Formats: sequence, C-alpha cells, structure tokens
Amino acid sequence: MEAYIIIGFLFGFPLVVGTLFRVSTSFLFATILAAELLERYFVYDVQLVLQPFIGSDIALEYVGIIMLSLPVIFTGIFLKGSLSRVRVALHFIPLVLCGIVFAAFAGPILPEVIQSELMQIEVGRILLENSNFIVGVTVFLHLFALWFLTKVKDEKPKKK
Repeated sequence: MEAYIIIGFLFGFPLVVGTLFRVSTSFLFATILAAELLERYFVYDVQLVLQPFIGSDIALEYVGIIMLSLPVIFTGIFLKGSLSRVRVALHFIPLVLCGIVFAAFAGPILPEVIQSELMQIEVGRILLENSNFIVGVTVFLHLFALWFLTKVKDEKPKKK
C-alpha cells in the first residue's frame, strides 16, 4: 500500500504544482530537467556540506529527492499565474507527462528501502527498470509538441 502512495506522489507532484499554482507546463518541464541535472552533478557535494549538520546517514539519502523537488516548488511559487485559468485544462496531459518524467528521475534516486518497496508493484518495477526509456519518449513528445503544436505569430505586416 505504501508503494502506491509513493508512486502517486511521484506522478502527481508536478501535476499538483502545475494546477495549484497555474504554472505553464513548459516552465515546469524545463525546471524538472534542470533540477535533475543539479541533482546529478551536485548531490554528493551537498551531502558533504550537510553531513556535519545532519548526523544521520539515512537522512542524507533523501538529499537527492529534495534537490529534485525544491526547484519545482520554487517554480510554482515564482511563476504563479503564468498560465490563465482557462488554459489549465489544456495543459493537463502535458502536466501528466511532466509527472511521468519527474517519477522517472526520482525513482532511481530514492533510498534503496523505498526502491525495493516500489519493485514489488508492477508500476514501480516498470518505472525503475525503464526510467531512461520513459524519459526519452516523454522528452521527445514534449519537443514534438513544442515544434509542431506551438503557433508562432508572424511579425510581418499584412498587405492591404
């Protein structure tokens, strides 16, 4: 049962932030990608800095997921209202895709105890075993939407 709650949180976190703060999906997606890069390259340095203040090694295992989550929260706070109320419904599917990417990034950096719990359910096993594929497909879908579904205004004046 706990594994389903964890999976729900991982998938739903960007969706909740995006709808609650009405943040554009493009901003949220870019934030998730940037947060993953920050986590990947700086988690060990942050753990070294925090180790004297946090005596527990168990608590240090959560630094990565916190580093992945905080930029998403800050994006929600600082870019609140970047999406009109009317357009929030249109961004539901892209927000779900953001949730999938967030879960694919977060799953492998969770502590091993939680990962072993997730491996006991089918969705968790798929998430952990195929995170690279999931991220690749979702990034491609976002790029496809950006390239082909975004209207660009023509700056040229119309002739009469």
